[in-house]
Order: sequence, then structure tokens, then C-alpha cells
Amino acid sequence: MVVAALAGWGVLSPVVPAAERTASGTGEAEEYGGLPEGLGREEVFYACQACHSLAIVKQQGLDRDSWDETLVWMVEEQEMAPLDPEDRKLILDYLTTHYGRDSSKRRRKIR
Repeated sequence: MVVAALAGWGVLSPVVPAAERTASGTGEAEEYGGLPEGLGREEVFYACQACHSLAIVKQQGLDRDSWDETLVWMVEEQEMAPLDPEDRKLILDYLTTHYGRDSSKRRRKIR
């Protein structure tokens, strides 16, 4: 609820590059901070952006084990609320696919 309120006030609204916006400028990519469409996008958006910019997520390029270790570290050291197992799997699948070490989507966006 706090995240929704802050997002509504623009506190958590990320700056989205024009290339990631839809033609209308108010589409889904912008709504989710430029995260590519896919299963787990919403979970990543709310879990990650609650504490930091999505730019941090997008630049990591970690393999699945490293993303998993990062989630453990965030819960243990950064006071992130533990994720339920289903959400955790969705988040790990999404991050590995879109922002993993070998993700072609990640390489294409960095260039």
C-alpha cells in the first residue's frame, strides 16, 4: 500500500528512456519501469522498486545462482521482506531470462 501511494505521488516513478515507451507514451513498458513483458514482471517491479531503482536490477547481468544469493542477501542484510516461494521462483525466472548473464535482451539494451 505504501509503495502504491509513493508511486502515485511520483516518488517511485522511474525515468524511462523514450525507446522503452510505447507510441502513446503511457503504455505498459512505462508503467512497469521499462521492464520487458513476461511472466514475473509485476512481481519484480513491486519487489525491487520498493527499495531501489530498477536501473540497478537492469545492469546486473547475474546468473540464476547469483540472483538467488542476492535475494538472500537483501532479506538478511537489507531488511527486504521474505518472498513466498511462488513469487521467488517467478522473480528468479524473470531476472534470469531478462537480466541474466547470458540474456540477449540485456545485451541488446546495453549497447
